[in-house]
Amino acid sequence: MPEYAYFVLFWGQFESYINDKALEREGENYKDMDFMPRVRMFIAPKFYTDVDQFYYWRCKLAHGNNLELPELTLPIIFDKIDEIIKQIDTDEDFSDIF
Repeated sequence: MPEYAYFVLFWGQFESYINDKALEREGENYKDMDFMPRVRMFIAPKFYTDVDQFYYWRCKLAHGNNLELPELTLPIIFDKIDEIIKQIDTDEDFSDIF
């Protein structure tokens, strides 16, 4: 499915965005953290489940697994990630609420 490839490429951009934010906050120490703890520093709890699910799909797809993903449509995912990025760009700190 070509949309799966687009999803993995899009996810790479989101991951880069999170890594840049983590670098700003934690310096080079961010490299000692797994991806989802980095995400947790910046997103509101209401988004965590979505990001965790998207990350799971990304890992499976990027490592060559064939998945039948329900309702994996790029516009839905793009809209959700856009909403998350807008929340992150408000510079709210969510690192202590989990």
